[in-house]
Amino acid sequence: KQKSNTQYISILYANLFQTPISTSDLTDLSEVRIAVGDKQVVDELIINNYINDTNVQIPTNQTMRNDIEQFVEDTYIRFFLRLPNAYEKHFLKNTIESDPDLTPELIYSAFATSNEYKFY
Repeated sequence: KQKSNTQYISILYANLFQTPISTSDLTDLSEVRIAVGDKQVVDELIINNYINDTNVQIPTNQTMRNDIEQFVEDTYIRFFLRLPNAYEKHFLKNTIESDPDLTPELIYSAFATSNEYKFY
């Protein structure tokens, strides 16, 4: 089942900041998301805004690279509420190892805009 506007925004906020979103912010963002036809564009703008906030709780690049397997598992649990399967774990681990420009912010953005994240 697809998450509602308020579910998506409140869960996204909680995943990125590790704290609940205020009611007024949730209401404002939900109305914006309802008003715009292209939800993907709105979602990307919200995510980019959150990722660039100084209070966001994202591991550093160094932390991610020090223990990639743990980062991958933690990210799957944080966003999808499940462990990655063997292929997912292998793929993301190899992708991180082979691309020095790949940051936790980019990975979190990808997870937050994925189809799996938008459904429960």
